[in-house]
Amino acid sequence: MSSLVLRPPATLAPYLDCGIATRLEAGPTFLPAMMRPMLVVFRRGRTMVAGAQGQVEATSAAYVEGPCLVARRLLVQEPTEFVSVLVTPGGWQALFPMPAAELAGQRVPLDALIGERLAAQWLDEVGGAPDLRTGGQRLMQALGQFARQGAQARRTQLLRLPRPDGQWSARTLAETLGLSERQFERRSLQAYGLAPREIRKLLRFSAAMDGIVAAEGRLRLADIALDSGYFDQAHFSRDFRSMTGQTPRAFLRQIVEDPALWPVRLRLRDVGSIQDAAQDAA
Repeated sequence: MSSLVLRPPATLAPYLDCGIATRLEAGPTFLPAMMRPMLVVFRRGRTMVAGAQGQVEATSAAYVEGPCLVARRLLVQEPTEFVSVLVTPGGWQALFPMPAAELAGQRVPLDALIGERLAAQWLDEVGGAPDLRTGGQRLMQALGQFARQGAQARRTQLLRLPRPDGQWSARTLAETLGLSERQFERRSLQAYGLAPREIRKLLRFSAAMDGIVAAEGRLRLADIALDSGYFDQAHFSRDFRSMTGQTPRAFLRQIVEDPALWPVRLRLRDVGSIQDAAQDAA
C-alpha cells in the first residue's frame, strides 16, 4: 500500500482534513473506527467490505462513509487506486444536504447524495486525471464548487469548546457552552452524527492510538490506557480490538510496517467545536 496526503484548498480547509490518494495491492486490509465522514472515489479497481456476519459486499465506485465505532475489514482482489477526502468532525453540514445523524455507521453511494449526473462527473474527474495526485485535487475542487452552489453552503456559527479528553462528560461541556444536556446532545448529533458518549469513546481511542505511536514501545500499555481515560488495561484492550480489529501490540507493528495508513486516525485536535447550524439558532 502507498498513500499520498493532499492539502485541501484554502476555502475548504475548515471542512476538510485532507485528501488521500491511495494505491492498494491485492489482499486484506482494514479501516479503523473514526469520527470523520469520508468521501471515496475509485480510479481503478474496487474494494470488498466484509460484514460482521461474514458476508462480503462490493463498494460503489464512489460513496460516502459516515463516522463509525468499529473497524471494517476490506478485501482487495486486484491492484486498486482511489482518492478519499476526509471531512473534519462537524464540517459535514457545510458540504452535503444529508443530515450527519443519518450518515453515522452508513455507507451511502455518492449518486444518492448528489445525483447520478454529478456523481458521474466526479468519477470522470478522478478517472480521467493523469495521476492520482491530480485526481485528488480535481475531486476537492469539484466538492468545493458543489458546496458553494448548493443550498447547503450556508453560513454556520462554530461554538468553541475547551480541548476535550477522554474524561470529560456531556454535562460538563453543556454547562461550558451554556446549554442543557439535551440541547448539547441534539447539536452533537447534528454536527457529528454521534452522541456525546460515542464521541467520548472515539476520543479515548484516538488518544490511545496516538500514545502507542508516540511511545514506540517504551511505555507500558497499562500506562497508556490510564493516560487515555480507560478504567484499566482490559477495558482499553476490548475497545481497541473492536475499533481496529487488532490488539494494541499488533497495531503498533502495523504502524511500523505501513505508516501511510494512518492519516485516517482521529486526533484530539480535530474536535475543537460543535457546529451550531444557523436554522437551529434562529
